Amino acid sequence: MIAKNIKISQRHSFLFISMLFCTVILSSTQTDALSWADANPSINQTIGSRAHDPNATPVPCQNQTVTINNNNTLQSGALCVTKGKNLRYSNSHVSLGSDTSFYSKGTSTYTHQGLIPNTDSFIMWYPAPSWSSPILAIIKNTPSQLQRNPSPVSYTFNQSYDFIFRHSGNVGWKVGRYLGFSENGKWIAAEVVDVGLVRINTDTFEVRRFSTDGVSYSWGNYPDVRLAVSNDGTKLAMGHNLGRLSVYDITANCGDVLGTNYVSNQVAIQNPCPSRNISSYMTTQLGSGYDSVTGLQFNSEGNELTYATRRGTTSQTEELVTLRRPGYVPAAQIDYLAMGDSYSSGEGDTERNPATNQKFYREYTDKEKNTQNNTPREKCHVSTRSYPYKLALGMQLGQPTATSATSWQSVACSGATAWDVKEQGSSDYKGQGDRLKDYDVANFKNQALNEFIPGRQKQIEFVKKYKPKVITLTMGGNDIGFAQKIESCANPSNTTCYTATQGARPGLARQIRDQYDNLRSLYHELYEASGKISKIYVLGYPEFINSTTNASCGSNIGNFEADEKVMIGESIRYLNRVISKAAHAVGVKYIDIEDSLEGGRLCDEGQKYMTGITGLSGWNGNQLQESFHPNAKGNFEIAMDVWDQVNHESLIDYDVCPNTNDNICPDSTATKQSIQTPTYFQTTDPGVNVQYEHMTSGETPKSSPLTIKNSPYSFRSGSNVQMTLHSDPVDLGLHQANTDGSLEEVVTVPSSVPVGYHTLVLTGETYSGEPLRVEQVIFVKGDDPEDIDDDNIADDIDACLFVDPISQDADYDGIDDACDPAITDPVLYFARNGDVSLGEDPAKLYLFRNTRASSVTGITTDHTEPNSFSALVGASITSQTEAIFNKFVMLEDDNDPNIRVPTILAKDGAGQCIALQAQDHLTPSLSPTDPAYVPRELIKLTQLPEGEECE
Repeated sequence: MIAKNIKISQRHSFLFISMLFCTVILSSTQTDALSWADANPSINQTIGSRAHDPNATPVPCQNQTVTINNNNTLQSGALCVTKGKNLRYSNSHVSLGSDTSFYSKGTSTYTHQGLIPNTDSFIMWYPAPSWSSPILAIIKNTPSQLQRNPSPVSYTFNQSYDFIFRHSGNVGWKVGRYLGFSENGKWIAAEVVDVGLVRINTDTFEVRRFSTDGVSYSWGNYPDVRLAVSNDGTKLAMGHNLGRLSVYDITANCGDVLGTNYVSNQVAIQNPCPSRNISSYMTTQLGSGYDSVTGLQFNSEGNELTYATRRGTTSQTEELVTLRRPGYVPAAQIDYLAMGDSYSSGEGDTERNPATNQKFYREYTDKEKNTQNNTPREKCHVSTRSYPYKLALGMQLGQPTATSATSWQSVACSGATAWDVKEQGSSDYKGQGDRLKDYDVANFKNQALNEFIPGRQKQIEFVKKYKPKVITLTMGGNDIGFAQKIESCANPSNTTCYTATQGARPGLARQIRDQYDNLRSLYHELYEASGKISKIYVLGYPEFINSTTNASCGSNIGNFEADEKVMIGESIRYLNRVISKAAHAVGVKYIDIEDSLEGGRLCDEGQKYMTGITGLSGWNGNQLQESFHPNAKGNFEIAMDVWDQVNHESLIDYDVCPNTNDNICPDSTATKQSIQTPTYFQTTDPGVNVQYEHMTSGETPKSSPLTIKNSPYSFRSGSNVQMTLHSDPVDLGLHQANTDGSLEEVVTVPSSVPVGYHTLVLTGETYSGEPLRVEQVIFVKGDDPEDIDDDNIADDIDACLFVDPISQDADYDGIDDACDPAITDPVLYFARNGDVSLGEDPAKLYLFRNTRASSVTGITTDHTEPNSFSALVGASITSQTEAIFNKFVMLEDDNDPNIRVPTILAKDGAGQCIALQAQDHLTPSLSPTDPAYVPRELIKLTQLPEGEECE
């Protein structure tokens, strides 16, 4: 008990100290900067060093430990893997679509080959000076060229080319060893021997010679030319080990489009592309001897160019250097960026600010689709009372808004998965849930990146642009559809939800465990994207429900059975183990918040830290997605647990890797195999690959067509796929996968299926033949569009859609307790500033009595307007006080301790906290048209009541 009191004291003292904060304004990115060829670039000081890698691959790949299926025997192995859209590729093995293992692939006769990053396009070439068979070829859909050999499973590469780079006489152009690839895979830069430098468009296969710069090849002289090209294809760079470093700008129509006729570097380019040789300039900046150039890479916007260089050819260490386009001023580094899903956004803060009658969600994060303004639906629900705001306050970083720049920001978004954060697919990303698909995607994404609007842009893009000193993150729950699983369990039903059944347990365990690889790669990508400067704090998830079988639950948490509560608790604890191991493997800081909500969870007495079930979307002004999330008090507790685990230091200053100068400290023992499986999940696992995938719209009326669509290479070509609806199994038929392994079928949910949540299960084989089960929780509605919960009560008068009402309203807020997100003490009075739309004076303060609570207040004769449950008790006089409402409290009457007096706390025009009370709050109110009506005023107290203050 003493230790707990000390802990609370530390927390409060820390917050008291941190109440003073400052706002730091960010520099905006200059858009009118010069081109790369106009002047010498500026140099961002060397950003670190690394060991020189003499075996760097011509096509980018990442070393990974993977599962290899070798003659039907699974074994662990190390491969250098490039990830495409539907294919993961190494020179010797491949893994397609839903596969979890890698399979042997026949080798190619080409010296260099590989998957173009972030695409399914394959490139192969003989590099100069292999004069005998010069060729560069591209295959656009590589998986379609892989022939599956069934027993044992392996692949043969057919290599039917979509493009061959050759000239007259069907002779291939001679290209250099290293090519340059844009991050999005849409452009390739290549050196063509005796011709110059070219840019290849991988969509159209246009080849444009942009420079006659080249090198001399002879026996024993093999210049190591490196190239880079930006995502828009307009900025290029070339360097090599003979001391050359040049930059190029591809303007409209500059250069030559190469056709079938051979040209040489002796043939001038009619319209030369602007270029600049910066070799001498770099020598003066870095010193002589730093001639080698490797690892050339533009950033996403093409405004920065990073490369590695070393002094001499024998040095084992190379320096990393970043060049900036002349005149370019990058966005200022921010101190802190909050990222992740609903547990970082602050989802579930359903309370309304009395001063505005609006929730505490930030602008652009709680909007419905607006066709008049041509804006999408955006429901990231970033609350200004979420734990990142508490942390930022503690670090004295100020208050961000959606459109003003400060030293910290949050781009967390409710519903986000790792896909919404990672690099992969950034160029084709249409916002979370494809929310931008019907809009000007590029414009909306650019606005988001400049104004920190979450949900429109991949979250990693904010890391790349603003290089935060600190990142906090929650991630993993949505990748296994955990929110939907919980909703299905809360659904009123006489049966246990499918996820909590014994039969579903092995699959759930597999989904949780497989997040290790997903999260490990995510943490690694974020660290790399920050320029290896961010301190990354990975939070687990809080156990938000008391999962003990004898816990007594409130009336607003749905219909959780004992087995369902146990499943939720066990799943959260297991997922946290996986998150912790993945974090330690990469070397980022793991923050354990598992017990942060203890004492106020669902099924704890009062559940004071949690939002209960909110009913169906739109009901009572809430969305179903707000259910079962920490409220403002819960977010405070999470923030306090974070402070406890960093010794109450600023996250910026905390030493995440003691006794080192590094921001990561990888633990080689934190492997997937080292994750301890909880007893609950130690069941017989049939070895089935179980994945959660959004393959339908997620909801359908009964007896209506439901389209089910899976991506290419999800299933084995032409194989049978069984569809079943759980919990009570409903057979939806046997269906056949398409040749490319995709599936698109329309099924009808039988009318006998009860309304509510059900799990759609597709059972089949992966493209390579592994047992596969794909799941998605779907929402089945009633046939009648005016009674979608099928309870014979019209939706417009239904107290709780899809939740069984209990005809009880303990806090008198007009919401049936069964679907009330927060059941508070009885609401007897409420106050606010005047509402212009109601004909009130916004400079006045108004006090109202809740006429629903007449049985408690004892007053049953209050005057109310039609369809209103509020009776005006009194209003302030504008001349006396123009104040902003701040807080409302019920205080003990000085003359009668049994009477509570409604009291308003507000900030006056000078910012001082004042208190006001009604002249006579117990007298029933009259209609303003009544002859006896006398306006009652609020009286300003001479001093604040003891123990009370604003905020």
